[in-house]
Amino acid sequence: MTELLEELRNNTRLRLGIWLILAILLLYGLLKLGKVQQTLQTEYQQAAQQHIQLQDIHEQTFWLERAKQARALRVEVEDKLWQSASKGLAQADLQAWLNRWIKISKLSKPKLNVESAFVLPEQSNIWQVSAQLNAEFNAKALQLLLNKIAENPQWLVVERLDIQNNQRKPRFKLSVKAFFQASPAS
Repeated sequence: MTELLEELRNNTRLRLGIWLILAILLLYGLLKLGKVQQTLQTEYQQAAQQHIQLQDIHEQTFWLERAKQARALRVEVEDKLWQSASKGLAQADLQAWLNRWIKISKLSKPKLNVESAFVLPEQSNIWQVSAQLNAEFNAKALQLLLNKIAENPQWLVVERLDIQNNQRKPRFKLSVKAFFQASPAS
């Protein structure tokens, strides 16, 4: 240690080199500190702006009204869904409803295929049931059936209607979807 101190006293270049290294380290530290200060200042400004926005939102009174409207809309939509205790009953309910109106409409040679219900990905308590009806075309009978579908209080969506006139007797294909909400078993 004494040799190092002796060398520092005698060697001017060594003293200048150490002072230069210390100056560079000090300058680097000041630059790094300036960058940290700038980052903190930016984060503070963003947090302050976010705080002001949250205060503005908190002072707005229409959020409660919007929540009430959303709840009312949800109830209205849920009232239009069919209710069923299971997927199998949902499929059977749609099939029974369609069979009833096919019979009342007096459709000729109807072929009804009701697919299995499946759960909608976004809503685990909502099931979709699709059905395809193929029958001889009769304008009055088809119009009666479509009117009953439109008038039904629960949603029954006509996905597709094809009328084919390439045979002796024109035929039509009707694809419909119904949406069921899981309800507790009665």
